[in-house]
Amino acid sequence: MSNVYIYGYYGYGNLGDELLAQSVFEGLKYKYDKFYFRSFDRIEFLKDSNRIISTQSEKILNNGNSKVKSLLSYLNFHWNIFGDCKAFYFGGGTTIAGLQSSKTLFITILLLLIAKVRGLDTIAIGVGVTDGKNILKKMLLFLIFRLVNSVRVRDLDSLKVVNRYKMKNTMLTSDLVFSLMTKKVAEKKNRYRKNDNKKIAIVTVAAPHVAESNSTNIIIEKYREIIDNLVREGYKVNLFPFQVLDQNYDDLDFFNKIKNSYFGKNDDVYISNNKLDNVYNFYNEADLVIGHRFHSLILAIIHRIPFVGIFHEHKVSALTNEMNYPLIRFNDLKSLNVTKFFHEYKVYSLVSSNKEIDFQKLSENNFDDL
Repeated sequence: MSNVYIYGYYGYGNLGDELLAQSVFEGLKYKYDKFYFRSFDRIEFLKDSNRIISTQSEKILNNGNSKVKSLLSYLNFHWNIFGDCKAFYFGGGTTIAGLQSSKTLFITILLLLIAKVRGLDTIAIGVGVTDGKNILKKMLLFLIFRLVNSVRVRDLDSLKVVNRYKMKNTMLTSDLVFSLMTKKVAEKKNRYRKNDNKKIAIVTVAAPHVAESNSTNIIIEKYREIIDNLVREGYKVNLFPFQVLDQNYDDLDFFNKIKNSYFGKNDDVYISNNKLDNVYNFYNEADLVIGHRFHSLILAIIHRIPFVGIFHEHKVSALTNEMNYPLIRFNDLKSLNVTKFFHEYKVYSLVSSNKEIDFQKLSENNFDDL
């Protein structure tokens, strides 16, 4: 056994990414002794393990020094860590995508080059990939694929993109969270929801750019209108914050503003905490998930709960399309008729159950032969 470096979007207080980190650890814990995680801060769900090192390396890039000096320090930091590792894994999440800046892709390439020089095996695992939106990004993606030994993608759209770059050692798996959560959930729940609890779960992203360039105040007002409609239909609304650390995307603060703007009874709307232990309770109580965030919908699939995706990134629209569930734009949310949805859900349920089985089978390959 030996040590490994895991490169992903960790330590930003994002529940989906923290679950990915836990999934990587669980999938590889019998292969490696020590796990170095690229992170901004401590990884909440892994902090108790003496085999986990949250490097907090991203703080080096934001330490107040010049950009060149910070980058050199960052690369030197990784040069030293890679000397203690046998493999470099990146992924779990959309780590290579057209939405990312060219700078982020360029830094990924630099780290892959250092890993190669250090003799590390380089593997992309559970990644979502969208094609570059300009020539520069396409070139950077091409270089990334030439620097990894194998690529495991989480969906068919990503597989198509990778194949266009003629990457030979490519495998279709599923999102890594499936391999972590499916067995745990199966023990707790074995049926599909029938709208028993009259509870609607909402998971959004606390940032104006995901809501079609509306201002924060307009977004809050629109959510208040949506909640009013749901309450009038007899539903309770549970707001679930997925990210609570990053000051630009603090869902908890955002949900508190939404709840404070609501003038109905306090028990009509409540906010859950985003601790791992509460995930099961949150999803087990919900009859429907309305979600911006990709992993909020992945967790809905695992918990066998129907969902409505709010148009955000490509990965959300691709998932709703694959599951045959509705995708709605934020500005059209007010028109969502939940009662009508549950009548139509009978049509969705057969396709959804079959796709869930497909995801589960693919998840069995997530960590095979690594």
